[in-house]
Amino acid sequence: MPLPNADPDEVRPPARPTAPGGAGWPLESSPPTNPGDAWHLPLAIRIAGPMLVVVVLAALAAFSAGSRNEHTGQMARHLSLTQGQYQAVSDAEVSVALARSVAVQGLTSGNEADLAETAKQVTGQSDALDKIIARTTALNIDNSLSEPVAGLLASDRSYMDLIQRLVTQAQDDPKTAQGPRNSHLEFFQQRRSAHDQLESDLAGAMPSVTTMLEANRARGGLDFPVIPILLLLAGVALTWRAWRPIIGQLRAVVQTLDWIAQGQFQVRTNLVGNDDFGRLGEAVDRLAEQLGERFSRLSEDARRGTQNRVIAEALEIADSEAAMFAVVEQALGLVAPALPGELLLANPISGELSEVAAGPTAGSPGCPVTDQAGCFALRRGHTVVFDSSESMNSCPMLRGRPSGPVSAVCVPMTFNSMGLGVVHVAAPNRLPPDSRTRDQLIDLANQAATHIGTLRTLEVTRQQASTDGLTGLVNRRVVEMQVGQLLSQGVPFVMVLADLDRFKSINDRFGHEVGDRALQSFAAMLVANVRDADVVARLGGEEFLIICPELSVSASMEALERLQLALAKIVGTDDIPLFTASFGVTHSSVGDAFPDIVRIADAGLLMAKQRGRNQAVYATPALAEEVFGGERSTRA
Repeated sequence: MPLPNADPDEVRPPARPTAPGGAGWPLESSPPTNPGDAWHLPLAIRIAGPMLVVVVLAALAAFSAGSRNEHTGQMARHLSLTQGQYQAVSDAEVSVALARSVAVQGLTSGNEADLAETAKQVTGQSDALDKIIARTTALNIDNSLSEPVAGLLASDRSYMDLIQRLVTQAQDDPKTAQGPRNSHLEFFQQRRSAHDQLESDLAGAMPSVTTMLEANRARGGLDFPVIPILLLLAGVALTWRAWRPIIGQLRAVVQTLDWIAQGQFQVRTNLVGNDDFGRLGEAVDRLAEQLGERFSRLSEDARRGTQNRVIAEALEIADSEAAMFAVVEQALGLVAPALPGELLLANPISGELSEVAAGPTAGSPGCPVTDQAGCFALRRGHTVVFDSSESMNSCPMLRGRPSGPVSAVCVPMTFNSMGLGVVHVAAPNRLPPDSRTRDQLIDLANQAATHIGTLRTLEVTRQQASTDGLTGLVNRRVVEMQVGQLLSQGVPFVMVLADLDRFKSINDRFGHEVGDRALQSFAAMLVANVRDADVVARLGGEEFLIICPELSVSASMEALERLQLALAKIVGTDDIPLFTASFGVTHSSVGDAFPDIVRIADAGLLMAKQRGRNQAVYATPALAEEVFGGERSTRA
């Protein structure tokens, strides 16, 4: 059976993704990827700088207007507070986005240490959000945007709580957190829309306040009203231009993390530079690379696991040792196709080791070991790896190979603590098989040992159930089944029932040990002097049965004379006392069933005993009727 080189679809590396709508990656909203174009200012300055400029410009406008009119000064303060709302909303968005970024990274990893660090960072961002909300509340401003700002900050708070719950859930049970890991994405997008709308409203509120200031200055007869308006517009434009790339970078990071969470490990943010966003982008890119490498390793493990499963199933299907050896050969070609490998198996009787399987492509390494005592791996009882055959502590069997110095791994095969053989694989000098290949060889050796040991145990059990333990002949159950097959097939045969004469006296005079030797010698004599097609069985005690298919009665009688002569040659020694045997002979045509034919042969045996023993008598149904008087023989 060919063993497939498993490569399941579910573990193939993902293709490089593209952004939704067919756009290329990175997203169009991402900042320039040229290091020379990247901002190198710290993130805090990039965030607070534009806000500070706007505040300064607003203060100058308010100071200019306040010098003319108290109402203008109040309007300027109102504008400053509105700008404070804008800053709070922006700071809250950054805090939530950073919390989500580290949460996605931690949830994707699933590592206990990573989740602990994620929980710590999310808690820090949660505390920062609380401070932002408190700062916004302290502004105590009442305008048309106060309620949307409060609502968005409350939404930020709820979303931050959701992130913390997901991280806590993953720490308690990582499996249950994998399902809802991306469930907060829609919530985040809704918040993003609300944030963009509020940001637009805040930006639109500033020109409105400026118009009010201009009208107020006109009513108060102020000079040069255009200057503060231009200053405010310039500040808003500068703030918008400064914030636009920051938002694009945040979106690029979030989108990349979403793709990574979906298993697309080849995507990259392409954010570079020495600023905070550049470092964040590089960290996300490293995460994607590390996850991709881990995924590749898992894919390889899955492929090898599939190979092991297929090998195990093939060994289970094999119904003989020869079939198992063929499976092992194919398995060596899958596990280590470029390395010479072999299976050395011990003979169950002599214990000698011999090669029964070799690698189908690289061939056999040709280990010269011939017995279990000479195999270091079998003596040691576990896998051994030799870096070089030239090393002082290397196995002597590795030295002197025609291919020169080699490295090797030897995996012993044991079953019920008994050594069965060894899987031996050679490799280039000082380059032994790697740990994954060794693990697969160990699995192969263990599986093969289990199935071969089980098969041999079943064979021993079968032989014990079908043979006589003392003589090694088949027992009554087996010979009765074979006679039934001959009768059903219409094959004629001669049945000979043999019995040792005065066997009880042998046991009484010499003991049962000598009697057992007499039975064993008689059985061996029968096997040595009958045809290969004949069946010799022990019915029990000192009774034996011989089935001679397609043999005439006259020929069987001549064969029994030769048996008597052969018996006379082996008895009368120090180990075996003198004894003779009597025989009852009949033909299969006298009956239709095993008991009937045995009964007639038994009549001939009894007649041989009555006539003085040490002879053969042919029996017919009439003789059986005369001997037993219509009653069945108890000997049968």
